[in-house]
Amino acid sequence: ATAQLGNGGIDIASYSPTDLETVAGFQNVSTQEKPGAGFVRIALNQAKPYFKDVRVRQAFLYALDRKQIVETVLAGKAEVRLSNFAKANEPAGLNEYAQDVAKAKQLLADAGWDPNREVQLQWVHGQRDRDATATIVQNQLGAVGVKVKLVNIQAAEIPKTYAEKTYDMVLYGGGNYAVDSSTINGITACANAYPAGGNINFFCNPQLDKLMADANSTAD
Repeated sequence: ATAQLGNGGIDIASYSPTDLETVAGFQNVSTQEKPGAGFVRIALNQAKPYFKDVRVRQAFLYALDRKQIVETVLAGKAEVRLSNFAKANEPAGLNEYAQDVAKAKQLLADAGWDPNREVQLQWVHGQRDRDATATIVQNQLGAVGVKVKLVNIQAAEIPKTYAEKTYDMVLYGGGNYAVDSSTINGITACANAYPAGGNINFFCNPQLDKLMADANSTAD
């Protein structure tokens, strides 16, 4: 898309921060930067028994330096998300999960993580920011004792891995999600586990479902 924007093949395109320098060199193209409601994330398949323990999922977060990814891969043109809610709607006081390698290792040990287990991280190859991020994630999880195999996959193949619950982790996201907090039901509600909805993590928390239902029954 960036190349076609430069040669006149298309008139409008969104582009990755990895292409900032390239787009800046286009003489007949003007650009805008705006915060988006969408976000890129890694889903952990909680249908897998080794991801059901919250300590494992917390350890993965502590292992990663997400601020570094924002600064080095995305040229500082992003924010670290602390929840599924739009950034402006996040409540105060959430755990930022700043990188803490020692804490990640301890949580994995407490959870009985098997250091010989290999987990796969799949993503659609070809977007430079995500390609770079996948490698960083592999290295930083490796530093706390998690073996990660990177798997390039075609977009058309991904739904099958969701339906069969065979994937371990998938790097995905973006999109023009609405800023209305109610929209996260599509990716968090127990009833929306794939294929009924977009909950590909197979996460289920009845307490959250009730809170969301209560919130969505009010006009405020």
